[in-house]
Amino acid sequence: MLKILFITQEVTPFSRQGVPGDLSAALTRALKRTGQEVRVVTPRYKSIRERKYGIRDVTRLNNVRFEFDGGLHPTPVRSGFVPRSKVQVYFLENERFFPYDAAETMTAGKELDSALFLSDASLQLIRHLNWSPDVIYCCGPKAAATPVLLKHHPRYRSGEIQARTLLHSFPLQDNYLLDRRALKLLGVEKRSRGSEEQYLLELAVASADLVITSNSDSVGTIAGIGMERLCLSDDDPASLPGARSVAESHADQLIRMKAARKSAVQSRFGLSSAADQPLVTVWNRGGCPEEAGRLEQLGAVIPDLPMQLLAVSGANSSVQTLTSGWAAAYRGQVASVERVSEADAKLIEAGSDITLFLAESSDRLARSISSLALGAIPVAPRNARGCEPIEEFNSDTGRGNGFAFDPEDHQTVVEALRRALETFRDGETWNELRRRGMDRDYCWENAARSLTRSLEEIIGAARVA
Repeated sequence: MLKILFITQEVTPFSRQGVPGDLSAALTRALKRTGQEVRVVTPRYKSIRERKYGIRDVTRLNNVRFEFDGGLHPTPVRSGFVPRSKVQVYFLENERFFPYDAAETMTAGKELDSALFLSDASLQLIRHLNWSPDVIYCCGPKAAATPVLLKHHPRYRSGEIQARTLLHSFPLQDNYLLDRRALKLLGVEKRSRGSEEQYLLELAVASADLVITSNSDSVGTIAGIGMERLCLSDDDPASLPGARSVAESHADQLIRMKAARKSAVQSRFGLSSAADQPLVTVWNRGGCPEEAGRLEQLGAVIPDLPMQLLAVSGANSSVQTLTSGWAAAYRGQVASVERVSEADAKLIEAGSDITLFLAESSDRLARSISSLALGAIPVAPRNARGCEPIEEFNSDTGRGNGFAFDPEDHQTVVEALRRALETFRDGETWNELRRRGMDRDYCWENAARSLTRSLEEIIGAARVA
């Protein structure tokens, strides 16, 4: 078992602004499930509501003062947990360095001070926890000073903190330019030759024991998967009014909210208000000739299928032409829309009962995981890997979470969809399928195990040395 401390500028859902927040929440939960001991340190912005997230005072850390820039700064430490996990989060409260909201614009100098203070205060906090991490995971640019401080600052040269540092750097995010004062705060001497400019990420990469560099767009696609689970937003137009029951499980909350979201989708796109008919959504990204052929098989039997169909297509596609004709012929049962806004896409995913994937695509894995997380049962082409993460539902054993068809036989699309529609009529079985998809983390546990192996190798090598 590894002891891992995450230092991060944001954590979903407390202060979510982008990829670091989603990553900090998803990966820590996965690491915890794989048996690691994980804790998180992050700023406590004033916008984070204590009652909503169950954040409490830590009596012995109420009067903590951290040394920084020649002074002692009172920084009360509060505690909470990443939702639906036992990952403890320590919130550092300091109005000078952490603004009202994570998204609040600050001057360049204040941004840099905020980053340096977060790293320095987090390292000093370790002394108060009676807990020594094996690894310090520095997530995002505001945590990048951590490996530099550990390597260069006199306060940490004693070796009291033996942790190895992992820097997760996002190239598209801020890279702070360091002035003479900032270099002094880090314990770094200004270069005597070469470039006169030094950047925080440049020093951090040189100081860390392990570096993960990621493009924000590619990581964001994965980091955001399933984050809807942590972000049952108060201002979501499809949410049910009123407070959610504390006694309800997360899956039960989403299932209850599903009806309101489905009704919102039906109203928004001109479908009949029919709670007893499953809403099937097909997303057409274009570029696959098999899509139209598979849809033609479906179109021949639409009147006989107890369902509603919402087709979302790219501009000027053959699928759009086909489904527009269906929408006119089967008004109220079929709706066809050309492109949708991000808000509408989110609403559709949250309100659908079934997501129909007509073909393999570059984003099919991400979309199928997202569908499962939001309680939309996938119907997708079977592939050589067994259509992972979709496992064919078996009514005899009760195992599985979706339905698959033979990509070589267009007719099997209708057969797979019929199996899904038949299962939908059994409300208890259908809700169990939904819970199975919502409760399982399909990508992060693999990432956590792979990361753990790499960290164990680094720590093992250090011990031998």
